[in-house]
Amino acid sequence: MNFASHSMQSRLQGGYHTEKIQFHMTYCDLDFSNRIDNWLSLVAKSNVRELDLHFPYLENGPYYLPRSLFTSSAITRLKLFNCNLGTLDELELPNLRGLCLGKLYICLSHVWHLILCCPLIQDLRLIHCTGLNSLLISGLAKLDKLEVHCCPNLEFIKVDAPNLQKFWYHIERNKPGSCPFTLSLATCRSLKSIVLKNSWLTVEMLQALLDQCPLLDTLELSNCNSLKSVTILSKEVKITLWKEVRNLLLGNDQDHLWCDNWRLFLGKINHLRGTKLVLRCEENVIIHEDLRHFLPPPIKNLDLEIVDSSRGFKDILERLLRTWHPKVVIVVSSPNSTLPKLAHGLLMERDDHLSCCRFISYENKCWRHFLENVKTLDIGLAADDGTSSWMSLLNKSSPTVLQKSTGFTLDWKLRTRTHKVDPLSESDQRLLIS
Repeated sequence: MNFASHSMQSRLQGGYHTEKIQFHMTYCDLDFSNRIDNWLSLVAKSNVRELDLHFPYLENGPYYLPRSLFTSSAITRLKLFNCNLGTLDELELPNLRGLCLGKLYICLSHVWHLILCCPLIQDLRLIHCTGLNSLLISGLAKLDKLEVHCCPNLEFIKVDAPNLQKFWYHIERNKPGSCPFTLSLATCRSLKSIVLKNSWLTVEMLQALLDQCPLLDTLELSNCNSLKSVTILSKEVKITLWKEVRNLLLGNDQDHLWCDNWRLFLGKINHLRGTKLVLRCEENVIIHEDLRHFLPPPIKNLDLEIVDSSRGFKDILERLLRTWHPKVVIVVSSPNSTLPKLAHGLLMERDDHLSCCRFISYENKCWRHFLENVKTLDIGLAADDGTSSWMSLLNKSSPTVLQKSTGFTLDWKLRTRTHKVDPLSESDQRLLIS
């Protein structure tokens, strides 16, 4: 800690050009808190453009940010997690373009100060923030992206941003649709992408959203269980059916109407535009290229996802690897398909010397940093490994699936470190704050 403190202070006071500082702490006492005050005061006087600050929980409450940090004309991107913003009365960040606030208290007066004093904000994200019952955003003419993740008690969102392109609203999964909410994006006529997860959404609300956004080309609805029916034309569509919703929609696993319901449901999906079916069970993923002759196996803990995407197979697999870390990936393809080759290239032909995610904390790095080993799976010998029960059930529902399958087994590192990390070398310390 002494070395890091001396290194950072020397660099900031020495006039070195520092583009970005990422500072994540897991422990802090009164002495460390005083050092942080000094560092951030120096940062405010320097030309640091991007600042990423994550603080630990303190016994006497969240770390109180020094006022000098909010009067920098150099900062363009700011991430603040688990700290106390104060009143923001002295806020003056005229060149701020990106702001992410996480795990902290924020009220309407904070929002008003941010809008008034940071007019150039293009990217605004609120993550696990408390204190807001309503969110009103108006006056940010350059706002391009707005994300609201897991902010409890938020019941009303109104956004007036004529250049907004992307909107993301996410409620905690263990509290899906915990309360109805009102969403108004009537003046956001430039919106092209909307993502709603676990939201209490009616058909009328969805139709109003679609009417308000004539340029919308991507709509993602996940676990919006209050919807009874959805009709979407000329959109990129992903339908996620968790096992509870699937059983409600199609009947339970013993229902004699199971197969008929599935045929009717899949018959309503347009199969001519690259529709893919993703099955997830325990630690296994199976991606089907052709839905026309498919019936799912009667497995209770089966989750399904139907993706009608113009972006293609690679993006689908990338997302699964990023969010889920499966141990088995199987691709069921049609004759002369390029999917097996694409999967092989993505999983097997990886660069051992990764240069991505350089300034990202360990647990938030992309999937490539956690994938330890990949082997091809001999589908014919699946009965000899842990996938045998899964493969046998899949074979019963789709008799030709084994002949069209390409499989991979994946070994992953843990997302969180379970051992004491060795101290960084002096060169690594310099790299971290450069």
